[in-house]
Parts: sequence; C-alpha cells; structure tokens
Amino acid sequence: MVKSIDPWIFVIAIPSLILLAAVVEDIRTRKVKNRVVLICLGIAAVSSFMFGGWNGLLHGAFGFMTAFLLHVPLVYVRVLGAGDMKVMMAFGLATNWEAVLGTAAFALLWGALLGLFRALLGGKLLTLFKNTLKISYARNSMDDQQLNQVPYTVALFFGWMSYLFNFHGVLL
Repeated sequence: MVKSIDPWIFVIAIPSLILLAAVVEDIRTRKVKNRVVLICLGIAAVSSFMFGGWNGLLHGAFGFMTAFLLHVPLVYVRVLGAGDMKVMMAFGLATNWEAVLGTAAFALLWGALLGLFRALLGGKLLTLFKNTLKISYARNSMDDQQLNQVPYTVALFFGWMSYLFNFHGVLL
C-alpha cells in the first residue's frame, strides 16, 4: 500500500523554494532577475490552484496584492529593490496575505540583524550608525556606496522560517 503525501508539505515547500531561488540569484548576481521572478510566479499560480482550487488562487491573489501594497513604498524610498518586491509578490501568490504580513514583519527584524552583523564583521558599525543619524536628521537619501547593503532575500527567507516556526510550529 502506497502512502499519499500530505499536501501541507507542498504548501510549505513551494514558497520556501521560491524564496530560496531568489536568495541564490540575489547572492550570485546581487539582483533578482525578472526571469527568475516570472518562473516563480508561474509555479506559485499553478501550486495555488492545484492545492486550493479557485479559492486557493483567490487567497494567493490577496497575498500578491498585499505584498505589492506593502513593498511599493519601500521600493519607492529605495529601502528595497524592485526584485525583492516582485519575489514577495510571487511568494504571496503561493501563500496568502497573512503569510506575507508575518514574513515581512520578521524579515524587517532579520534584515536589521543581518545588516548590523555585516557592519560589525566589516568594521563599519560606527559608520552605519553615523549614516543612520545623517539620514534621519537630514531627511534625505545617502548614496548607495555609503549604505550598508545586504541581500534582502536572505532576510525574507529567514522571515518565512520564523513565521512558520512561530505560527505553525514548523521548523525546516
């Protein structure tokens, strides 16, 4: 007798693989290319429909829009790259709006921690704090070369792992 595979595994695996593909692309090229995003969007749409039917696709559409509305202001002020936003839109299509909000909240924390850790390792922690004060007091943007940039897709993946662990008791 063959055991069937629990669909919950795919509901977790597909968004995880979407974020992992983005992490690999982001670390490798420092950008998430549209080709990767389009493949992820296709996989997300198919998986949402396969595991939830039209209702699953509707939940995915709400997740897609939540990711868009949440990340557009961050892209506009250049806190995030457009690739990060598009990855979260594909992620939202594969999950739902609650997962997008939870993952984004945890990702902000992970992004801050990873940025501090990278600045500490690079001996630029004091510079990071000075630049943060300059930005907050001057209310203007710094040059990209002066900012401590980290691949945010890593923070998004860690945010997803934190969301799964805290809200679903899942540890990958």
